[in-house]
Amino acid sequence: MISLAAPLKPLPVHQLAGTKWWLTLADYMVGLVIDEDLWTITVPAGYRFDRASIPTVAGVLVTKDSLGCVGPLVHDALYGCDGEPEPAMGEYEPTCDPWRRFTRLEADQVFRAVMLEDNIKPWRARLAYWAVRLFARRW
Repeated sequence: MISLAAPLKPLPVHQLAGTKWWLTLADYMVGLVIDEDLWTITVPAGYRFDRASIPTVAGVLVTKDSLGCVGPLVHDALYGCDGEPEPAMGEYEPTCDPWRRFTRLEADQVFRAVMLEDNIKPWRARLAYWAVRLFARRW
């Protein structure tokens, strides 16, 4: 079971004009409790993400605007590094303290847990979760 260790803080982001891309304006940390242990994922300032790539099947009921920013940010960060967030990859890469390798299932569960904490309607969070479980790219 994956849960959040603390309430989410506001996410400072900026959309790049005329594009689908968003940038984090400050480091963003999310504390996770996994199997009773605490992990902190940090997504650095300057990290670029597209909020959500919703498959057509789910896109009729759920849009990227209905999923918030934090869940998609953390999910994109975990997928972007194939579940291995560590600082050796570059300055704009996510980190995890202590280091941990996340499975794809765990990354998707983090996505759902963060969306629920971010007050996304539960049915939307579940639909988005199943959309990424069934249709998102694999690593």
